[in-house]
Amino acid sequence: MDRLSQPEVLEQLVRTGRLTDSEAELIEKAPRFSLPTREIVGYLGGLLVLVGAARLVIAVFEDASRLSIAATLYLVALLAGYAAVLFQKRVGAWHRFGEVLELVTLGAAATASGLVLRELELSGEWSALIPAALVFVWSLVRVRFAEFAVAISLPVSAMVVAGTFSALVNADDEMSALPILVVGLIVVLIGTQNVSAPTLLRAIGGVIVLMAGPGWSAGREGLEGVLPVVVIGAVIFAIGASHMWLELIPTSSLVIVISVVNYIVRKVDNEVLQGVTIVATGLTVLVGATMVFKNREHQGRLRSRVGSPISSTRRSGLDA
Repeated sequence: MDRLSQPEVLEQLVRTGRLTDSEAELIEKAPRFSLPTREIVGYLGGLLVLVGAARLVIAVFEDASRLSIAATLYLVALLAGYAAVLFQKRVGAWHRFGEVLELVTLGAAATASGLVLRELELSGEWSALIPAALVFVWSLVRVRFAEFAVAISLPVSAMVVAGTFSALVNADDEMSALPILVVGLIVVLIGTQNVSAPTLLRAIGGVIVLMAGPGWSAGREGLEGVLPVVVIGAVIFAIGASHMWLELIPTSSLVIVISVVNYIVRKVDNEVLQGVTIVATGLTVLVGATMVFKNREHQGRLRSRVGSPISSTRRSGLDA
């Protein structure tokens, strides 16, 4: 059965007398997320301060050793982490500011750890992989509790892990797209669970898949190039369509369309035949999807009839 939209649910509640017209209108017009204007301006000013401070640190430590820079960053991480814990005990704007400081803590600590590992003569890949993996584990631990910080730290750290892993195994440019593609799918799947900022996680995961998918299929002429991307795009599209998550439907649709069209254009020389093949593929998908949804609706009606009080009464009478 089709899911009801928010206006339809509100109309149903008004019709049954559970809400007034004014209450329904208030709910319908209310944003899903709201920030005070002064807080938004504060974040803008804070971002400028952060950029200026980073520029100042670069200028001051231009000739400094890695260990001295790492020590400074660890001190910044310690102070920011302490402040983050204090602010996150509060609510509202102060709690959100605490999560911003949590991101500062993770970034400073990860960068400092990478510098220390480089000083220990580890390769650049391992020096980036180990801190990113630790941030990823931390993000998984915090994914159900943070309001928005994890929606930034989790995909960023996962992409760094995937990119450095590709570099460690000496993957070429096209092959390196596959781990990023998998990361996008994982981020989307995490966003389907009961976690913080699920909409943002799903949106970021969909964008990652959209960026990495064409890169994977572009370097391969056969089905091994197009099939994995189309399958992942179809999975994400099915998730988005079944829950009406609009942040997934456009990106997954683009992934499928770009991959299929590129494959057909590469395999079919005649332009007319290319158009016919693309149209035929689209019609096949349309017919198949229509049949699947009709079958689901039919099964849903059967289940509702079997579970209805009338059918239960009839069964009881027959049993008697």
